[in-house]
Amino acid sequence: PTTTNSRAYDGTNWTTSPALSTARQGSAGFGTSTDAVMGAGALANGTAVKNVEEFHSQLAVVTAGAWSSGGNLTVGRESIRGGGLSQNAAWVAGGEAPGATVNSSEEYNGTAWTEGNNLNTARRAGGTGGSQTAALYTGGNTAPGGTPVTANSEEYNGTSWTEGNNLNTARGEVGNAGVQTSSLSVGGSSDGGTNALNNSESYNGTSYSNETVFPTTGYGVVGTGT
Repeated sequence: PTTTNSRAYDGTNWTTSPALSTARQGSAGFGTSTDAVMGAGALANGTAVKNVEEFHSQLAVVTAGAWSSGGNLTVGRESIRGGGLSQNAAWVAGGEAPGATVNSSEEYNGTAWTEGNNLNTARRAGGTGGSQTAALYTGGNTAPGGTPVTANSEEYNGTSWTEGNNLNTARGEVGNAGVQTSSLSVGGSSDGGTNALNNSESYNGTSYSNETVFPTTGYGVVGTGT
């Protein structure tokens, strides 16, 4: 019988390698154990074949990444939120400076941050998502700490923030995932942390709809994905 068996030799031992696609005998092969080619031969019934198969194996060396200094934000703050599709097209908005929430909105080009038009409602710890030209900011706290919370939702078109339809449940420390026209807002707190939520709402670019609740109540949530 013919076979698809393949073996690799490291100078000491033979080990099993991935099988050939076509079982054959009397084939011609050459190359190395990591870069080889094999072709022709005959099937079990004696029929000659002309197909050729290649084998490639490569060990990749993983180099650890490193953080390096980038451009500083225009406005220093905590509980800031943002998004973007790449390092060269990121954005941030809102946050808390000492003693007050801020409505500052900034864009990053990979080198420097540029102040853009502000959020309509100053706040911290909202849910965000989307790109530098199609962003979403949902909920948040309108004063330092955990209260009060807001259901306010705003969209950004790369130039200005525009008020949209609100969340059904006001909350801060909410987690968002998705893009401006298809997002999910999950969890959060309605009173600064005492009352953690598991509410889940989807946004279609126009309005929010209640969805199946998240399995765990929690605030300070973050999210990513579609």
